Amino acid sequence: MRQRELFDIADLYLVKIEGQPDTPEDIRVVIPYERALTLLAWSRTQRNPEDQAKMLDQAEAHLEQFTKANPQHPLAGEASTERARMLLDRARNEIWKSRAPANQGNRREFQQNARAMVTKAREIFKAAHDLHKAAYDKYPGFIDQQENRQQFEERRTAEVKYIRAQLDMALCTYELAQTYDEGSEEFRSTLTKASTEFEDIHTKYRSQVGGLYARMWQGKCFEEQDEIGKALGIYNELLEHPGKSDTLRRLQDQVRQFRLICLNHEQRKDYELVRIEAGDWLKDNRRASPIHMGIRWERARALESLGDAKATDQAEALRYYRLARTDAEYLARFDGQYRDVAQAMFQRMEVHLKDDPGDPTTFDQASAMGRSLVKQIKPLKDSVSAEKDPAKKAELQLKYDDHVVEAARMLNLALKLSDEETKITQVNSVRYQLAYVYYLLRESYRAAILGEFVGQHYAVEDSTTAQDSAYIALAAWMQAYNDATKDRSRGEGESAAGAEPPGQTELRRMLRVSELITETWPQSDRANDARMTLGNVYSRLKEPVQAAKWFQQVPATAAQYPDAQEAAGQAYWSAWLEAARLDEASRPAAAELDAWQASARSHLSTAIDQLSKQVPEGGQPSPGLIAAKVSLSQILISQGEYQAAIELLTQDPHSPSKAIQVEEGKPRPRVGVTSRDFASLTYQQLLRAYVGVQQIDPALQVMQKLEELGGGDDGGVMQIYVNLGQELEKEIRRLRELNQTDRLTTVRESFDKFLNELFNRRDQMNYNALVWIAETYNSLGTGMGEDSGATAYFEKAANTYADILTRAEQDPNFTSVSLSGVRLRLVTCRRRQQNFEEALNLVAVILKEKPRALDAQFEAAQ
Repeated sequence: MRQRELFDIADLYLVKIEGQPDTPEDIRVVIPYERALTLLAWSRTQRNPEDQAKMLDQAEAHLEQFTKANPQHPLAGEASTERARMLLDRARNEIWKSRAPANQGNRREFQQNARAMVTKAREIFKAAHDLHKAAYDKYPGFIDQQENRQQFEERRTAEVKYIRAQLDMALCTYELAQTYDEGSEEFRSTLTKASTEFEDIHTKYRSQVGGLYARMWQGKCFEEQDEIGKALGIYNELLEHPGKSDTLRRLQDQVRQFRLICLNHEQRKDYELVRIEAGDWLKDNRRASPIHMGIRWERARALESLGDAKATDQAEALRYYRLARTDAEYLARFDGQYRDVAQAMFQRMEVHLKDDPGDPTTFDQASAMGRSLVKQIKPLKDSVSAEKDPAKKAELQLKYDDHVVEAARMLNLALKLSDEETKITQVNSVRYQLAYVYYLLRESYRAAILGEFVGQHYAVEDSTTAQDSAYIALAAWMQAYNDATKDRSRGEGESAAGAEPPGQTELRRMLRVSELITETWPQSDRANDARMTLGNVYSRLKEPVQAAKWFQQVPATAAQYPDAQEAAGQAYWSAWLEAARLDEASRPAAAELDAWQASARSHLSTAIDQLSKQVPEGGQPSPGLIAAKVSLSQILISQGEYQAAIELLTQDPHSPSKAIQVEEGKPRPRVGVTSRDFASLTYQQLLRAYVGVQQIDPALQVMQKLEELGGGDDGGVMQIYVNLGQELEKEIRRLRELNQTDRLTTVRESFDKFLNELFNRRDQMNYNALVWIAETYNSLGTGMGEDSGATAYFEKAANTYADILTRAEQDPNFTSVSLSGVRLRLVTCRRRQQNFEEALNLVAVILKEKPRALDAQFEAAQ
């Protein structure tokens, strides 16, 4: 219920079961804790500060009730820490209020309230700190990770909690400083104390995340004491820190905000650098997180300062003031530390811009000017993209940003100037254009709400504009969804306790708008675009069946039909592949699997026919056409139609085996039909098909192509063959579990004949070919499970691995790759044959070379 934001119902349910006599005691004791989590999540949805504060009070009371009644409960520590962090958050709110321009007369009261909350939070954090320290001190100073992995991990967890507890204590000191007037003796002395505490933590844990956070806060203390050079030195050091983890990126985002504060400082006045750095960061981080708001505020401050500095150039100054006003207006919409200061800035910008020449006075004038500005957006954007010189590009980008902001302002002005005499079609035209401009500004929610309003309410009397507006709404919700899920991957905007993951609200809105478009204008191109959009979203969410349902709604008369058919086929085939990997208990019914496979084949066949017709004579086939052919070849192979698969992959026109080729010496791209991965997949299907029809020479030619893909690296080629063997193993196991005995017999017999023929030629085979023979025998045996026929396959695999080792000993040029992997595979085969003595002797050789090799240790233990 919390995940669905049914907070009131969730709270009522908890109250109800608390009063029921048959509620189990272990559930009853955690009800206050669960109610606290529910109220915390609920409070974050409230727009009224008083309602939010009331819920936070109730949540705090429930947490206190839980911790007092259950001090030894496993959740008691988390509850206490959550309670302390709530107090610290509320203290920050009091601090922000004390700094609001409207509260300067009674700021002492807010400061005292905040100080009391910080002091109380510190007491709770101190108790948690002592518990975590005691837990950490129980462990010895050194634990061998290999010998005692569990204890090693337990100590590491205890250490992380202990570091966080130390950091929480130091943060309390920092927040205590904020409860005094900036520049006062108490402020500076408390900041100095906090700086020392952060420095101590960093010194002890400089290589750990907690130590890096302490270093950042030490820099913050320097910045607030006007030691800007020291602060920037720390921030630059942290921004240059190597590593790509999500935790480090979150830290560096916060550091970026603090660095911009320094660059805006009176000692630096690097306003242009702030504008550029903030703009670059904001383009990739659109969700209204606390860091986003902070960086946007620093940009607004820099833009205002740039406007002030351009006082002699009125046009240039007005440009900066308009941009600053846009940021201030955005920030003023949100509760929090920036609302009051942003409102004050907005008023200042209004004063600067009140004499902005040229503002129209009628709806017709404003809408015409707005329409003209919108028409100029694309040429301006194209000029930015085409410019190569960095300095000129930055200047053009500034002009573009200002132009789009001005277009939004002018369109808003037109709406304000409309009256009852203005035709609704004209008003809706302006609304549509404004939604489009908001979309370009990545004001996604404004764009979506405005577009959705027109789409819902004017579908009859202004159908064309309503349809276009609804589609803008869909695009805007899609943009908002992308921003939300992207920020989640970076760790920004993480879900509150009990709340659903970011992006779910946006997804629901996308569905609603898509239904509006497809139901109101079912035959339109916009409807088909909506179907494709939703299909792609569900594909990204790894819900292929749901994706396919949207793709297959695109009618045959639509321009998108060929691509929709290809996408539907790929989605059904993906669903089949994923389901086939599941164990029997989790796998869908065989009839459903068969239906997915049949649908995949049908849609892909249609897509190939339709996409082929689109290729001009002598032209290059689309990537979708090639991908459809390769996927269909997989289906044909899985159904035993090997010759049809070979023809599909090799015959013109539009042969995948030709499409994957690249010019000699030219590197393959990372993605696409000529990438190494896709080419490898294509060759693997072709090899599999040649095995099915017992065509040895063509199969050997394909194996040569696979070796070339490996770049001449025996280890890389071996990995390709291992992967191919694993797919065969899965197929064998799947056929056994589905009781497809006839198909299983056919697959086994085809490989038996083929491999026997190859094995008879083994003297002519190189290392890679022998590895493929061995891996395939091994996979056949593994796929057979406990079947008596598995032993014979392991024997053949073992003989081939042994032959590889013998050849390598006799011929130093046979391979340059380490043979440890081959030896380990031989160990596995001997073990599966229950030849334990030989297996132990072989694994002893491996462990002598690599005593820490976990896979070898595991085999030895087995």
